[in-house]
Amino acid sequence: MQFFSGETDGSGTILENDSDGDGVCNESEVEGCMDEIALNYNPGATDDNGSCAYPDIFLGVWIQRM
Repeated sequence: MQFFSGETDGSGTILENDSDGDGVCNESEVEGCMDEIALNYNPGATDDNGSCAYPDIFLGVWIQRM
């Protein structure tokens, strides 16, 4: 994963190649579930893609948070 590659503004903020401003270059972004309590949590994800799944305790089926 590349952090802070590209031109910065002097404060560590990347001016290009980081379209979402999170300090991770676009080509190094990893989409996935970033909620640690979700069943499909991805500790390597840098962008939450809304795919987190949680068990429905009452129905016994998987649900997906939209």
